[in-house]
Amino acid sequence: MSDGNKPAGDVKPAKKSWSNPALRAMGVPRISLPSRNWMIFWTLLASVGGGIYYDKKQQKAVRERYMKQVEKLGQETYGTGRLPRKALDFHRSSAR
Repeated sequence: MSDGNKPAGDVKPAKKSWSNPALRAMGVPRISLPSRNWMIFWTLLASVGGGIYYDKKQQKAVRERYMKQVEKLGQETYGTGRLPRKALDFHRSSAR
């Protein structure tokens, strides 16, 4: 009845082999996902960095849109009888 084979329950699964033997020869460790805390850290870092990048890009687009709208006012010349608009300058005092 017994043919000398081990029972099927004792068979260990084979270890995952390297996908690239050149990496194994160079001693590069197997690629695996980082731990939970590192994943949280990198996700937050990428989200904040992406948000800052997106905000700067949108600010530049809005600024260019407004500059394009008022460009014709900058090209306008004043006649000798027309007074220029008043501009207020706010200066910070040098003494702190």
